Amino acid sequence: LSAWQKKRKNNVYRMNRSLFNFLVLLSAIFLIVSCGKKQSLKFEYSDKTLDISCDQIDSTLIKEALFSFEEDITKKYTTEFYDTRNAYRKYIYYGMSGKAPYGEMVSPHTLEIMEQLKNIEGLWLPGNDKSVLNYNHPFVSCLLENISNSGLKATISSLKSVNALSPTILERRVRNVINEAGKDKYLAIYIALDSYYGRLYDLPEKTE
Repeated sequence: LSAWQKKRKNNVYRMNRSLFNFLVLLSAIFLIVSCGKKQSLKFEYSDKTLDISCDQIDSTLIKEALFSFEEDITKKYTTEFYDTRNAYRKYIYYGMSGKAPYGEMVSPHTLEIMEQLKNIEGLWLPGNDKSVLNYNHPFVSCLLENISNSGLKATISSLKSVNALSPTILERRVRNVINEAGKDKYLAIYIALDSYYGRLYDLPEKTE
């Protein structure tokens, strides 16, 4: 080979080696970033059923959110017997008024669900002084419109129309119909989102 050909061959070799090193580095960065990401949510309540007509949000995630919420309040507010209905009765005042010990009662699984819910576009209004839950989100509007108790539904509609709706204001009205949450899943999901997940929105992540 001539000197020019040898030089050209060496240049090509160096270029190929540089490209190979770059690709190796890129692959390593991708692997590190991927490993650093949280594992996808494990669905622990897939055997449960939830029959609602609101489909603007993945029903599997909403089901997980509801039953994890109920698990948390039942563990906190019932001791001798696992009684979710009684847990609702004991929780509702503290939850709707924002006085529940959220950091103490929330499970790691519920916090993982909260992170997934945070990613739903338009569901939350961070910094809102009434509630971080966006009542005008199509899913939330669907929930509120399908609550079975006509009196509560009318109250919610009136408050929403004048931008005065909040879990604190609704506390007494919801407390009066709390026994209906067992059958009315629209009401139960609303309670879970506004009185629990909404309060967890800015809660520091729980550490072991």
